[in-house]
Amino acid sequence: MALNPSDRRVHIGYGRLLIALGQLPEAIAVTRKAVDLDPLSAIAWAQLGRMLTANGQLPETEKALGRTLEIAPESEYALFHLGELKLLEDKAPEALVAFRKAGTYGPAGVAMAEYSLGHAKESQQALDEQIAKYSQGSAYQVAEVYAWRGEKDKAFEWLERAYAQHDGGLTFLKNDPLIAKLRGDPRYAALLKKLGLPE
Repeated sequence: MALNPSDRRVHIGYGRLLIALGQLPEAIAVTRKAVDLDPLSAIAWAQLGRMLTANGQLPETEKALGRTLEIAPESEYALFHLGELKLLEDKAPEALVAFRKAGTYGPAGVAMAEYSLGHAKESQQALDEQIAKYSQGSAYQVAEVYAWRGEKDKAFEWLERAYAQHDGGLTFLKNDPLIAKLRGDPRYAALLKKLGLPE
């Protein structure tokens, strides 16, 4: 940051470090700076949207993800997090539409949306697809599904897989609303410790 304060990539990376450490307001401020430096950076806008979701700023999230999709309409990352936003707003049908366009992580999102709609069979089919096709790169997303469905043992099993795979999703562990149900469990604190993150 000191050597190159005008490089939006540095701000994006620093924002990810801050959110991993649980410093959400600071992470948002740094990522806003990245957007200011490069208003056409879809990555910066998408990361800002995800951070705003974690902070409960859902109307602002919608704007940030909308801007991302104006710049990069096929962004799987933005579409997945738009689906997440709709889930958190209790708009599962809209979430399902976004998740179905979200590529690699799409089936995990579909599994959560179908669960929220009361469709247990469809939820499990989508989760099975996520695991069969993408488990090597999406262990964290599989854990999110299990956490969203309240299946804590399975969620922690997949978080351990994510740890073994060095899954980048773990950088959002302290602030991810999709796994909020896990936070009171002693295994959550143990995982933070294993990752070297503050509780």
